[in-house]
Amino acid sequence: MSQINQVMITAKALMLAGKTPTLALIKNKLEAQIPMPVIIKGLQRFKALSPQEQLNLTANFTTASTPITSTKSPLEKQVEQLEMQVKQLMLAQQALLARIEVLEQQGS
Repeated sequence: MSQINQVMITAKALMLAGKTPTLALIKNKLEAQIPMPVIIKGLQRFKALSPQEQLNLTANFTTASTPITSTKSPLEKQVEQLEMQVKQLMLAQQALLARIEVLEQQGS
């Protein structure tokens, strides 16, 4: 997954958690060190998407194929795809847990 895609998925996770994605929030949420210009570009692309496209973001990246060099075996390709899916699921889980916490606080 490209760095811009990581930024966009992180922005979606923040949105699902009821937060407005900002540069600072995205930078703090990212596990990998991504340069600020890339974060800015990713956030701009995310904001340019329609609300429906923002919601479908993870599904689009899950099914998208990543460029793979010819030196990788089919098993290595499959492992990379599974690792990407696990990262996306973890982000979605974090967003859902944050959203549940917000809803519980509103209910109290």
